[in-house]
Amino acid sequence: MRKMSSDNIAKSYDYWQKKAEFFDTQYKAGVFGLRLITKYFLNKRTKLIKDLVDFSSHDRVLDAGCGSGIHMAMFAHRVAQITGIDYSIDMLRLCKKRLSSVGVTNYKLLHCDVNSLPFGQESFDYIISLGFLDYVDSPGTVIAEFRRVLKHTGWVNLHNSKSSSCM
Repeated sequence: MRKMSSDNIAKSYDYWQKKAEFFDTQYKAGVFGLRLITKYFLNKRTKLIKDLVDFSSHDRVLDAGCGSGIHMAMFAHRVAQITGIDYSIDMLRLCKKRLSSVGVTNYKLLHCDVNSLPFGQESFDYIISLGFLDYVDSPGTVIAEFRRVLKHTGWVNLHNSKSSSCM
């Protein structure tokens, strides 16, 4: 399994620390231009996932690359526990702020390397990873980790800028 070089890890960390607020604003309304189109696309994607995924009150969900917590806030009330992981500490701060502001309490947030998840085998019923795999150095390693921590009856929902799939 290929791991990110220390140089790439440092570049990735710097990028996400600088871009946390920018990515969070993409879900907010804009009047003209790219932000409006991006918001429309992101909200359509989120609605589709919300409609497709049949969470139950006993499910444990992992949001890999949770960012500012948009999806965690939407899904948390439907599940037993939702865990968000992200490489950016600033994104995790935004996520915690968002979840607290809407009264979500059934969550955990972790700053970790998605190439080596700190969870046991078959820990989650669902994994959502939206717009995330385009940013990792070794998507195959990440998907192998998802498979390891996902229950054998579980589902993964992946979406990337360049392609989309539900498994």
